[in-house]
Amino acid sequence: MIVLCEALEVSTSAFYDWSNAQGKTASNEKDAEVKVTVREVFEESRQTYGKRRIKQSLLKQGQTISLERVSKLMKEENLVPKTVK
Repeated sequence: MIVLCEALEVSTSAFYDWSNAQGKTASNEKDAEVKVTVREVFEESRQTYGKRRIKQSLLKQGQTISLERVSKLMKEENLVPKTVK
């Protein structure tokens, strides 16, 4: 990698900064798509599904996702399930 960077007259740190930024863009786009789906499942459940039920619903739809990721996306979207009495 060092030889390639020298040939292109680019510092290795600049290359790695650029390389890391490319990966984040793709994951941000994927997160945006999944956020829409998570919100749809949450709204369809009349705002009663928590992270575990949303994860199960997404798995039934064929989307592989971790519980931690569902939790993170719900926090970012401020989705808090209602408690049923």
